[in-house]
Amino acid sequence: DRLPPRYLGARVRLVLKDGRDATAEVLAASGHAGNPLSFDQVADKIRKLLAGVAPPVDVEALVAQTAQLPHHTVATIMRCVRPVAPD
Repeated sequence: DRLPPRYLGARVRLVLKDGRDATAEVLAASGHAGNPLSFDQVADKIRKLLAGVAPPVDVEALVAQTAQLPHHTVATIMRCVRPVAPD
């Protein structure tokens, strides 16, 4: 397609055994500037991506700092990514 980079979507066409077909197209994929994620979706993505990483990260602190963007610097947010001290 000639759509990228303005649009980064997808087109799916299903053809059923009985001959029926259906096509769906999304021009702006989830997370694209044309279809941005909500903060809750971003927070869920952070939690999923960092679940079970070693060494552990203070994920909730990272989510809280991310909620404060752009009022924090990257340096402030990166402090949350430092390993959590063992108990």
